[in-house]
Amino acid sequence: MATLRLEIVTPETTAYSEDVEMVTLPGSEGELGV
Repeated sequence: MATLRLEIVTPETTAYSEDVEMVTLPGSEGELGV
């Protein structure tokens, strides 16, 4: 499976930066997977 770069950035720093295969986020209609 292909990967994508996930970065969680705050005003001060990059809190997380890794290659991931999938990201699952909560949404108004349920979970959203990318």
